[in-house]
Amino acid sequence: MKVINAIWFNEMGSFRPIGIVVAEDEATGERKAYVGTGAGQDEYTDAHSIIKRGAKLRTPTSYEIYSLLKVKGK
Repeated sequence: MKVINAIWFNEMGSFRPIGIVVAEDEATGERKAYVGTGAGQDEYTDAHSIIKRGAKLRTPTSYEIYSLLKVKGK
């Protein structure tokens, strides 16, 4: 899997990064997003660890989060 982008967060008081990683299957071109925590060693290792062990972030879930954050009338 090829990492397309990673968005990183840190929990207060923790050195373990929380990441959302968008990756592309190099054989099929299909893109998927994963959520998980890294060890904090380096971005490459953490991103690939999240791809292997993280939870899939489904597209409908992303749209649901977006719709909850969207302010009506704006």
